[in-house]
Amino acid sequence: MTTPNKKINWILFFVAIYISVSSIEVLMRAKDIDLFLAWQNSLSALNPAPSFSEYVTILLLRYVKELFIPIFFSIYFIFIFKKIPFTKLNFVVWNLLLLSALIVEMVKFEYQSIFYYGKIFCFLAMMFANNSLYTDLVNQRERRKYVE
Repeated sequence: MTTPNKKINWILFFVAIYISVSSIEVLMRAKDIDLFLAWQNSLSALNPAPSFSEYVTILLLRYVKELFIPIFFSIYFIFIFKKIPFTKLNFVVWNLLLLSALIVEMVKFEYQSIFYYGKIFCFLAMMFANNSLYTDLVNQRERRKYVE
């Protein structure tokens, strides 16, 4: 059995991997003129056609929106976890938030992108580490009851 600090470090590691994967994806999308032209052609009904700066703005807003849940998840474990006990309610809320972000990511259906699979893997790993941390904390509480 590992200590809760090791589990928290794993959670923070997967959050960092998720942020890195998302950042690289946005960089590649913003710098690829072919993706911009394909996006612009898909919106050809609009008059005037969207500019490159609007394309980059939309990408960056989507990027920031994608990072809300993982960043707050890591902030919780860095600053608040030691002060507020990790209860079943915290566990359920974080798992539901991670599950909703995972579903949003899966609905994109970007099967040709390696970033798609990387993000899904990171969400599943964060959920697994969260479940494992909660199980360890519950087991520690149970052991303390028997020792006392």
